[in-house]
Amino acid sequence: MRRQCGFTLTELLVTATITLVLGAVAVPSFKGVLDGIALRSATDELFAAVQFTRAQAIARNARILLAPSGEGGDWGQGWAVFVDADDDRMPGEDDEILLRRGPLARGISASAAVSSQPSAPYLAYNGGGLACTATKSMVARFGT
Repeated sequence: MRRQCGFTLTELLVTATITLVLGAVAVPSFKGVLDGIALRSATDELFAAVQFTRAQAIARNARILLAPSGEGGDWGQGWAVFVDADDDRMPGEDDEILLRRGPLARGISASAAVSSQPSAPYLAYNGGGLACTATKSMVARFGT
């Protein structure tokens, strides 16, 4: 009697079924991990942009702004750190752009809140590294 090597069809089907079940369980968990990585990355980038804005304000002894690139103050469309030469509080052609960030990953949003009312869609730092308004470097603003 010859001995046959290999697997039976039943063994292959059981193995394929187990693999599919494990894959179906793992994929949503893996997506959650990827979403968490994207969120941490966006948070780290925005925090680094805030620190960069403050450092540039101190280094240049000038008012530097961090503002969203999107229409209507949408931080999800990205942001820019810039010297606001035309005083419009938005990155434009006349402004010196120091840093630019493109849109955030799909499903991630960002916002800014300051203590002054109404809340302005930008963050500004004066030459001393303190948060201020875009028009007056000596007027303090606090927020996140």
